[in-house]
Amino acid sequence: MTGAVAQFNIGRLLHDLNDPRSHGFVAGLDRVNRLAERSEGYIWRLVDTGPQGRRLGAPLNDPLVISTLSVWRSAADLYAFVYASLHGSFYQRKDKWFAHDGGATNVVWPVAEDHRPTVAEGLDRLRHLEVHGPEETCFDLAWYGKMQGAA
Repeated sequence: MTGAVAQFNIGRLLHDLNDPRSHGFVAGLDRVNRLAERSEGYIWRLVDTGPQGRRLGAPLNDPLVISTLSVWRSAADLYAFVYASLHGSFYQRKDKWFAHDGGATNVVWPVAEDHRPTVAEGLDRLRHLEVHGPEETCFDLAWYGKMQGAA
């Protein structure tokens, strides 16, 4: 799998961002985002500059839903950032901060390096993954890791 990819990640917080139980997550957001921007292969990420800051338009009109959307030079670069950087320690604690309904929460798909996907596009790709399962044109990071022989 070569070429640039977009990634969309969505989750529903267990508690509001201002709730003390979300503090560990909120306290690390800026640090993890800065790390992403300095990481190998990073190209772009959607930044919400509105008053809620982290909700990226509150997809699905749920104030507890937050998302990320970014573009990377390769799936390998994205995978390394997610699992082999500081981000990985936050990812390991996701159950502390996010609800799980069993559905897909992240999706990756090939794009041109200059493409800037929308949240609507990310939601569409996520639905495609849920309906059709992972394939080279639409997959999640767990599937990518398996295809690369990661544990």
